Amino acid sequence: MINVEETLRSLIGEALREAASDRGVELVGEPVIMLERPRREGQGDWASNVAMQMAKVFGASPREIAQAVVDRLDLESGYLDRAEVAGPGFINFFLSPLWAAEVVAGIRRQGEAYGRCDIGRGRKVQVEFVSANPTGPLQMTLLGKSVQSRYFDLLDRSEAAPFPEDGYKGEYIYDLARELVDRDGDAHLEEPLETSLPVFQAHAVEAILEMIRRDLKDFGVRYDVWFSEKSLYDSGAVREAAEFLKKRGFAYEKDGAVWFKATEFDDAKDRVLFRSNGVATYFMSDIAYHKNKYDRGFDLVIDVWGADHHGYVPRMTAAVESLGRKAEDLRVLLIQFVNLLRGGEQVAMSTRSGQFVTLRDVIDEVGVDASRYFFVMRSCDSHLDFDLALAKEASNENPVYYVQYAHARIHSLFREAAGRGVALSGEDVDLRLLDTAEEQALIRKLAAFPEEVAKASEELAPHRVTFYLYDLASHFHSFYNAHRVLDAEPDLRRARLALLDATRITLANALGLLGVQAPQNM
Repeated sequence: MINVEETLRSLIGEALREAASDRGVELVGEPVIMLERPRREGQGDWASNVAMQMAKVFGASPREIAQAVVDRLDLESGYLDRAEVAGPGFINFFLSPLWAAEVVAGIRRQGEAYGRCDIGRGRKVQVEFVSANPTGPLQMTLLGKSVQSRYFDLLDRSEAAPFPEDGYKGEYIYDLARELVDRDGDAHLEEPLETSLPVFQAHAVEAILEMIRRDLKDFGVRYDVWFSEKSLYDSGAVREAAEFLKKRGFAYEKDGAVWFKATEFDDAKDRVLFRSNGVATYFMSDIAYHKNKYDRGFDLVIDVWGADHHGYVPRMTAAVESLGRKAEDLRVLLIQFVNLLRGGEQVAMSTRSGQFVTLRDVIDEVGVDASRYFFVMRSCDSHLDFDLALAKEASNENPVYYVQYAHARIHSLFREAAGRGVALSGEDVDLRLLDTAEEQALIRKLAAFPEEVAKASEELAPHRVTFYLYDLASHFHSFYNAHRVLDAEPDLRRARLALLDATRITLANALGLLGVQAPQNM
């Protein structure tokens, strides 16, 4: 499959050198030729501002240079139909039906591999995006007491273990208590409350963590490593990391505490690593954890945090630099909160009172596909309105349905074709027949997929894939509603079936990147 950007840059560069030679202008080195997608329909397939960049070198106006480049472009390759000068000196490039034919044929040849790129170049990346913390470490005792009280309540001894004032309400606390009643019976009724508390706390923590593991698995999230913060202390990694910082001159002792030299990284003040009582701070364990990641051979560490932790980013970046890494070896994505709606109305939630909607609730109500798709429909730094009612709608208003229906519709057409004895087109097909506005628009969108995948990867922006999918589905529906496929004359029918096959492949590959199914029936 032709690399359009490389081909265009080569053609532009050759025309630019000819124009310079004709004018007696000396070009030093290879010019940097930037290409971008035009923002509006009718402005071509690609655009370049190279004429503006070369204005000083040529000593001429950008429009004059742009016209000189256009006049010298080699169109004999057949991939470029024409070029036009626009605005203050942009050049808009219009690709030919031959290029469009190569796009469709190339997608069909590559199949599941279409859209793959190697921009990572073998670098190892670690992504951490779930902190499986049942309640927050300072409230583990409160969780245990809440379950303990419900245990006594279930055994008609509620007066012996009053429910804590700030305890965790909700039916799930009773569920945890019932599990202990089933397992241990009334064995803990006569024990001192403080003696039995660790039993309730341990059971609650393990049960909730297991629930988190199960929900993530059902959500399609598979972890290579489950890492326990406790293991950093048990293995001595926290103390080792502190000694490592001391040797590098970034940690020191003062007033019985151990401090990090944060002021050397433009922080307002140094930060405590170990308090005077010897207890490590969360910052210290975070440093040890990140050191562990780099020691395991990762080149880039990506942390996904809630937006309320934005003030912690500079401190963590400084810690990474103190470990001998570059600041860019850590990327922190801050996730805004999800606004959960049902039919446009806010869903009321309160964790402490037990009024909340879990990931499991969302999966059970709208399904895994809709859940995954909706959660990545917006940039991580934008608030997301997740309407549960909309996510269940079988209508074009529901974006995931709209996209999946495009894929299913193509398969339905293929089944109808098979029923008529019409075979899916092979390679022997004249794809240059695909010359209508709707066909060309669909092909241009298909050709943009590898570029979108690369940008989504470089920018750590999976929402770009959802935007692309919606646009691709829209172009498909526009084509399908405007043109006959099975009733077209044989050669055109073969070409259009090939186009739909390329569309099917691209839809499936893009949905696969999001972990969303590409259904054949809906």
